[in-house]
Amino acid sequence: MTSAVHLPPHQAPDGGDPPSGRPADGTAPRSRRWLLGVWAVVFAAFLAVSPGRMTFDTKLGVVVDPGRFLGDLGELWHSRNGFGGIADQYIGYLVPMLPYYGLADLAQVPTWLAERLWLSLIVATAFWGALRLAERLRVGSSATRLLGALVYALWPTYTIVIGSTSAAALPGAMLPWVLLPLTDARLAPRIAAARSALLIPLMGGVNAASTLASLLPVGLYLLSRPGGPRKRALLLWWIPGVILATAWWIVPLLLLGVFGENFMPYVESSFTTTTTMSAAEVLRGAGNWVGYLNFGEAWLPAGWTVVTGTVTILGSALAAALGLAGLARRDLPERRWLVLTVLSVALVTLAGYGGALGGLFHGTVQAWLDTWLVPFRNIYKFQTGLALALALGLAHITAVLALRLGRSGQDGRVPARARRLAPV
Repeated sequence: MTSAVHLPPHQAPDGGDPPSGRPADGTAPRSRRWLLGVWAVVFAAFLAVSPGRMTFDTKLGVVVDPGRFLGDLGELWHSRNGFGGIADQYIGYLVPMLPYYGLADLAQVPTWLAERLWLSLIVATAFWGALRLAERLRVGSSATRLLGALVYALWPTYTIVIGSTSAAALPGAMLPWVLLPLTDARLAPRIAAARSALLIPLMGGVNAASTLASLLPVGLYLLSRPGGPRKRALLLWWIPGVILATAWWIVPLLLLGVFGENFMPYVESSFTTTTTMSAAEVLRGAGNWVGYLNFGEAWLPAGWTVVTGTVTILGSALAAALGLAGLARRDLPERRWLVLTVLSVALVTLAGYGGALGGLFHGTVQAWLDTWLVPFRNIYKFQTGLALALALGLAHITAVLALRLGRSGQDGRVPARARRLAPV
């Protein structure tokens, strides 16, 4: 399912001649040793931060007593939770967090260690999925695909929440994997759609908006396919598959809406969630308003570093700029889909921003986000598709630059333009 389809080096993915400057190599997929190596480095990095201490990752009961938490999921009313009440989307932890922490509990793994391992697995999943997708789409070169995949896994959209609300990072980590079966032309539409839908539950159901927002790029991928029987078949099989794959948390969510208390008027407003969604912050993945909270101490330390640290600001801005440069090139594979994804996400995330150069109708959009669009009020959740598109664009442009530098060095001379691009 995850093996790359390799065309002959002289042939473009569409069957024509490869455009000038497009990296076209016939390299085999990267060994799983890269996955193991990246995971080990990330795991060690997580272990180095406050070893022996737990992190408050979403619901405490999931990590401390997963068995009891699982037993409570059969009831709409949770009498042992606080003073009792109807829990908000607790069923969403059923897959994949509860099975993981249940196994960790059975193995008597210390909670803090199980948390660090869980976080490292999410990052490694995002990295390996993005790498396999880049290989399948033949974006970039063998080396720059690694770079693009690593950039995607460490994109600020995920690093802001990974240590505090890991369930919010799950949809983005699984996004490349949900796409992979659909990109395999060898699979029948029914099989491709089924394999894609079967992976959707691993996105979790803790936050419906996050999962649905991360499925937007998948839907756009299918809509951007050339017209014909395969496109129609993929859509006809995939859409029902999505409904079935999300029914396990959609039905309890509907029951919550019927019997539960509407708490949305008492939490963050659309003005709060859109104030930080400027174009620059959206592009570099730092639009999450929670990352800006500081009450003498940062609410999310990783988020505060992303939005205030000089190195992280410059690094993420450079990554976004390179991604846009890659998307601007006509020789980028799947450019139509990637550009469509960027434009769609930009429209959704920037429409409600009321700052400088903000949306013309931001007041109307904010009013919608406080009423009939209230489930999508936290619009930063749509940034996952943008992160994937920019990471693939970065992999492509860096491969093109490396190819040009390699060609220019064959005669011993490096053009002035190439010398200026070398530091990038």
